[in-house]
Amino acid sequence: MKKFIAIIVILFFVASFTLPGCINKTAEKTAIETETTIEKTTDETISETTGAPAETSIQDSNQSGKIVEDTDPQKGEYFVYAILKDIDVKNNKIIVEQLINEPNEKEISPEVKLSEDCKIVKVILERPEEKENVTEITLDSIKLGSEIGIIFKSDNTARAIIYQEIIEK
Repeated sequence: MKKFIAIIVILFFVASFTLPGCINKTAEKTAIETETTIEKTTDETISETTGAPAETSIQDSNQSGKIVEDTDPQKGEYFVYAILKDIDVKNNKIIVEQLINEPNEKEISPEVKLSEDCKIVKVILERPEEKENVTEITLDSIKLGSEIGIIFKSDNTARAIIYQEIIEK
C-alpha cells in the first residue's frame, strides 16, 4: 500500500513539472500558427478609423513583381466593392451595383469607364491553408452577378478590377 501511495506521489510530482511545459509549448505553437495565418491573409487592409480600405495590393504568387500596384489615396485613388451587372467591351466600360459598406465610402456611378491600361485579375484563395494564387484574366471571364473590387484613379476611371474566388478544401 505504501508503494502504491509513493508511486502516485511520484507521478503527481512528475506531472506537475512536465505538464506546464507541454501547455506552454502548445500555447507557443498556437501563437506561431496564428501569426502565420495572419501573415498569409490577403494584402487588403481596412483602416480602423474610417472602415474604408487603406490599401490594396495584388501580387502574382509566381513572380516577385505585382500585377496591380497598391491603391494610393495620396494620388486620389480609392477602392470600391461592387457587383458586376454588365460588360460593354465596345465602349470600354462596365455597369455595376456598388456595395456600400461604410457611411464615408465614396459613391460611384453605375457606369464605370475602364482606363486604357486597366488590369483584370483573379485571386484564388484556397482554404484552410490561405494559399493565394493571382493571375491576370480577361473581363469576359468574370460571370455577371459576381462581386468585384475596383481600384479607381483620381479621374474616376478604373485601373484595376479584382475578382476573388474562394476554394474550401
